[in-house]
Amino acid sequence: MLHGIGLALAGCKMSLDSFTPDPDAPAPDANEPPVPCEPGKVCVDITRPSAADLATVGGALRVPIANDTLIVVRTGDTTFEVTSAICTHKRCLVNWNGTVLRCPCHLSQFSLDGAVLNGPASTPLKAYVATFDPATSIVTITV
Repeated sequence: MLHGIGLALAGCKMSLDSFTPDPDAPAPDANEPPVPCEPGKVCVDITRPSAADLATVGGALRVPIANDTLIVVRTGDTTFEVTSAICTHKRCLVNWNGTVLRCPCHLSQFSLDGAVLNGPASTPLKAYVATFDPATSIVTITV
């Protein structure tokens, strides 16, 4: 199951013009402060309840940032792939189905590096560089 984090977007699925509640999303934890991170980077602590979906290989998590929403997919014990979660066709949020990133609005499909596998989207998703520190359990994403 894919969940989003962040006080602004937790519990919502985004479409082109509106937000609709996501009944499967966990409630945001107002007592959970942001993970400290360097400027120009986003840090995700995979031990936090809000990031529980990244605790196992194959898990995915949406992370809202300024001007984008990321989708982080755990591909190995210490590897993560990160792309924009906003479909380049009509700006719906893509989902990770265990094999590909898929847009529920018009069924475009993308690989984990953002490449278009199936249209109607013709532009790849923006890819982000991510590193993982196993000592701290923090994924650092360069934005």
